[in-house]
Amino acid sequence: MRRDEVGSEAFAFSDKKVHNKRVVRILLTNDDGVKAEGIRALHAQLRAEFPKARLLVVAPDRDNSSTAHSTRAEHPVKVTEVKLADGTDAYAVDGTPVDCVRLVMGGLVPNFTPDLVVAGINNGSNVGQRIILYSGTLNAALEGVMLGVPSLAVSQSIRNHDFNDSARFTAALVRRIYEASGAADPSNFSLLSNFLVSVGYPGLNGDAPNEQLFPKGVEVTFPGQRAVEDETISEEVGDQDYSFVLRHHSEGRPESGTDFAALRANKISVSPYALDWLLAGSAEGRAAIAEHASAHEGDMRLLGRCASEAFKAFSA
Repeated sequence: MRRDEVGSEAFAFSDKKVHNKRVVRILLTNDDGVKAEGIRALHAQLRAEFPKARLLVVAPDRDNSSTAHSTRAEHPVKVTEVKLADGTDAYAVDGTPVDCVRLVMGGLVPNFTPDLVVAGINNGSNVGQRIILYSGTLNAALEGVMLGVPSLAVSQSIRNHDFNDSARFTAALVRRIYEASGAADPSNFSLLSNFLVSVGYPGLNGDAPNEQLFPKGVEVTFPGQRAVEDETISEEVGDQDYSFVLRHHSEGRPESGTDFAALRANKISVSPYALDWLLAGSAEGRAAIAEHASAHEGDMRLLGRCASEAFKAFSA
């Protein structure tokens, strides 16, 4: 596998216009590792939705959950060519999710600068305001945004469960965003140019724990807040050594309009994050949210329409 061949199995890449459209280039990454089922399912469904696109999978070679925006770029990073379970060519990186995005943007694969970064599907929910401070998946997408590439992150509340439905909805949403942004220019995923979008897929049937409920709908939400309690427990080991264990307890507050409320109602949440929204716990942060939402009201409505149309296609 040559580096210039990765992601081109369905269409020989060229910078020339093809029917007035350049081939779409999508980078897939995650924090669960390159062999995780979520990224394989996501690749398969994006391939079905965009059969002529160049899809590139570059992800950590091991689980990098909760690595936030960390990077190992100050040290040599090993990149290995691998194959996913379905035979898809991919790159495994001895680094963080952020490193994966930076490597691609720095020219890991010749003639491949992504039009879109899709991070996920995360094994476990990534919702709420605080999660962007911790999640490797969200921060991979955030790195894309910071480097000027439209990006979205996807998570699934159900751990170690089938990812095909959440992948299918995500692919349908990407298709609608692509069309709404102006499909004549695939570099124009402009609807995602003003915020990072996080998609949260809901959980299991409480009455039948092994049964995944089909979502009741989709909502454009805002990141909610968590009630958090951390407890540090120490244990003396010898005369001077201590062992410390941090026990973390948190529960989302399902306030109306939040991602927590949508997931609790068994709905898919589509949450735009703007960088100033991280201050949302303060009065200044809430004012920034209101100002940003007002300035991009048209984009928010269009995102809602894309989400609704994607859900209709997904549930048909």
